[in-house]
Amino acid sequence: RRRGGQTTMALPSYFSLEWRLDVELAKRSLMHTVEPTFVLKLSMLPTQDEAEGSDEKSVESVVLEADAAHMKHLESQLAAAVAELSTVRTSRLLKYVR
Repeated sequence: RRRGGQTTMALPSYFSLEWRLDVELAKRSLMHTVEPTFVLKLSMLPTQDEAEGSDEKSVESVVLEADAAHMKHLESQLAAAVAELSTVRTSRLLKYVR
């Protein structure tokens, strides 16, 4: 979408993150099994365009479930994204985008 010659991207913004760790200690067939599962509830505020269409600001929630291996991968990807923010190349790009 274009506004005043600029390209904008309408994305919902972060509101909150709730998480829970579920652990299955044993099954009927296997007595000593430990399988941790993470349940995440990500709440987001609507974009400006969506908020203008309604009278009240509603929070949209998404529930995700992941095992320990996927959570470790997600953590490494988020750490890489945060590290990328501090590079010179990204700071130049952000200067031109703003």
